[in-house]
Amino acid sequence: MPNLYFQIVSFFLSLSLLVVFKLKVKVVNKETKIYYYLLLSSFIDSLLMSIIIYIGYTHPESWVLYPLNRIDYLMYLVWAWCFFLYMFNVTYSDREKVFSKYEKIVKYTGIVNFIAMLLIFSLKINLHNTREVMYAFGPAVSVVYGICGAYVLMIVTILGLNYKNLKDKKYLPVFMFAFMAVVLLVVRSINPGLLLIPLILSYIDLIMFFTMENPDLKMMKELSLAKDKAEKYSNDKATFLFNITQRIRN
Repeated sequence: MPNLYFQIVSFFLSLSLLVVFKLKVKVVNKETKIYYYLLLSSFIDSLLMSIIIYIGYTHPESWVLYPLNRIDYLMYLVWAWCFFLYMFNVTYSDREKVFSKYEKIVKYTGIVNFIAMLLIFSLKINLHNTREVMYAFGPAVSVVYGICGAYVLMIVTILGLNYKNLKDKKYLPVFMFAFMAVVLLVVRSINPGLLLIPLILSYIDLIMFFTMENPDLKMMKELSLAKDKAEKYSNDKATFLFNITQRIRN
């Protein structure tokens, strides 16, 4: 069961990240919320893949493999959605005109995901299992790959519109994701039996953990900006009152 080893590593990596992130003192904002759902979807994906591969080797004809694979592909969809929202958040959070559309984007993409979920659980899914090679295919899988591809395309568009900021470390997960995708295609062409997607997703989550903006520093920055605004308002008020007093005296 060589594939099971990769899934177990992915499971413990995602579990460790999830525990550390939950225990860490942090500011709760959109960025940290999205990242939490990324970790949760990766954890569920790695757990499901471990179960699927074990059952696939021990009971290759079991009907349980079908619903488990549907849920697992749903986790891929959730991860891609959260990854897109995360990149949109870190790119446009400082631009009020663009970021004001964030809630609408969440709403519309959420509707698309809900429709996709219905299709995943209603369309046909087929399983290829020869023990050496295991994978799912069919209309339900095509829906997931299609929507995930659309999210990747939107991320590429965001990067293209903000190419001047690509040196920022917060975009490192995207470059690593692209690199890992190429590695995955090469590995799968050489050995189609290796299932590396859960491990790659967990590894991207790990990189994001170290490239996220420090919530404590971010809170201090926001407090400093609020203090500066309060002082400016106080000075403007004092200047206004002084001018009014002078005019009254005159």
